[in-house]
Amino acid sequence: MSISIPSNSLSRAEAGRKPAVTKPLWRLPVAVMAGCLLALAMTLPRAIAVWRTGIFFDPDDAMRAVEVRDFLNGQSWFDLVQHRLSPDHPFAMHWSRLADLPLTASMLVLNHFTDPDTAERITRLLEPSLFYIVFLTALAWLARDLMGSCGPLAAALLVAGSLDATSSFVPGHIHHHALQLMLLALMTKLFCDGLDPARPGRLAWAGASAALSLAINLQNFPFVIAAAATLGLLWVWHGAVLDRALGRFGLGLLLGAAVVFLLQVSPSRYFEGSCDAFATPHLLGIAAASLSFALMVGVSTRLRSVGIRVAALCAAGGLVLLLVKLIYPACLGDPYVAVDPVVRERWMGEVGEAMPIAKLLVRDPWRTIPIVIALGLGLGCAVQAVRYEAGLTRARWIAITAFGLVGIAGTIWQVRVAGSAEVFACLGGAWLLCGTFGPEAAPRRYGTLFCFMAGLGLTQAGWTSALSMPRGFGPGPNHSARLLPAVDPDACFASAGYDTLRGLPTGLVLSTVDPGAHILAYTPHSALAAPYHRDSYGIRVALLAFEAAPEEARTLIVGAHARYLVLCTTSPETQEIVGRSPNGLGAQILAGQLPPWLEAIRSDASPVKVFEVVTDLRR
Repeated sequence: MSISIPSNSLSRAEAGRKPAVTKPLWRLPVAVMAGCLLALAMTLPRAIAVWRTGIFFDPDDAMRAVEVRDFLNGQSWFDLVQHRLSPDHPFAMHWSRLADLPLTASMLVLNHFTDPDTAERITRLLEPSLFYIVFLTALAWLARDLMGSCGPLAAALLVAGSLDATSSFVPGHIHHHALQLMLLALMTKLFCDGLDPARPGRLAWAGASAALSLAINLQNFPFVIAAAATLGLLWVWHGAVLDRALGRFGLGLLLGAAVVFLLQVSPSRYFEGSCDAFATPHLLGIAAASLSFALMVGVSTRLRSVGIRVAALCAAGGLVLLLVKLIYPACLGDPYVAVDPVVRERWMGEVGEAMPIAKLLVRDPWRTIPIVIALGLGLGCAVQAVRYEAGLTRARWIAITAFGLVGIAGTIWQVRVAGSAEVFACLGGAWLLCGTFGPEAAPRRYGTLFCFMAGLGLTQAGWTSALSMPRGFGPGPNHSARLLPAVDPDACFASAGYDTLRGLPTGLVLSTVDPGAHILAYTPHSALAAPYHRDSYGIRVALLAFEAAPEEARTLIVGAHARYLVLCTTSPETQEIVGRSPNGLGAQILAGQLPPWLEAIRSDASPVKVFEVVTDLRR
């Protein structure tokens, strides 16, 4: 039987509590400001370091800067090849040129007022900060819709304490993760707004935001699928009252995907079956899903029972999968199937953010346990919100819970998704705080103190602080630690460490994987390896060379035409190499036992060691 719910019945009044109020309006900007100040306090030292030294703390930041510089210097919009990375085996990056636009625009403007280096540093500090303001505003605004006047501040403070989410917005970070999280928050806010039958147009904008997010990177694809599935299930239950919502979301998603496809994909690549970046297979799937939604809406009045609508929704999903399976079957399988097996085993399997959370739990429990607790508590609260709320508010909490569960599933697969999952866990935690300590709750003595302590217990930052106290516990020392008296990965990324290399005649540099992007950013040299899965050739040579015996390593290095070799002695990556091959080239360099075909160029205290490959041993 169809359940028809008029617009005025999808209101907070059905929740059995006082309807949420939207006044006073000043609480929203105050909440955003408080969250921004707290996040800034936690990230200020790194922002200062970026301004003073220009350091890139993350390889993705360095590579993004290199791409923007090349674009400003005349590289084609559709040319995504980084021509100084593995130049003998070039490949197109799987990133989006659209993500370069804010950085490029900022630098073009600032170049009129200052030198290019200063303009770049200002841009690197400004862009993530602006993204964070938009991100926090979207979530605080949504929290106000869900919880009333208490919601914005509770949500903003919990988000600020979510380390994986907040870390993407550290001033100086210009990789695409901040943009992804901002678009995810906007999509969620617009999606929840559009569930109100009086405002279905918001769902068109939610679909467009989802499409732009997919163009930037496919990491949000599970959340877009969850949005479509959630809306479909709500349509199944409520029937024709959500016809307009379903149609608008599909239309916005399709039009948005078509626009970004034309803007981003070169005409010469229209029929490529690329699966690890937004391309024709994804546009095809979105088109099939959107047209299926339109068809379902068109015959909605004839689908009078829940069972028939369930069948229609399943048929639509099956049609999308079948179409992609027939035309681009590889895209329904492992997205990294083309990656070299050695690279998969020795590099991808050791990248912390790409690890399954169970593996990271064994490797680094004190980092992983706070993630698990914060996500579990926050999503548990969201589930309770679904139970206790009603009407439109319940529908919105269903969507938030669905997104959160998808985020947890993604985190189980790869821990990098934890930052996205925390967005929804924070909303659930804010609901608990508002219900327990908010203005509608009974007054309690010491209520503010209890609210603060409860808030800490819902955040990753709170649990990280608590678990950092027992210094006597934790994983034992690495068996190669005797070769590395102090591990300081940031020293491997400082600009000063590459001064010597910067002054040498240009050539191809072989390093371990992570410093490759920094070599491109800090010097005019080319790099063989950098942490991007499409660079299978360069990463394979780097891994094998540093782990091989010296003479075998020389054959690999000379065969790759490398002129210089760089090794950072304090890098965790170096630790792993030494642990896997204690007698290999990397271990011998750390022990000071240089083969005759390597000549040390840098001998100061910097951990970044530079060597020249001697091809003529008579020198």
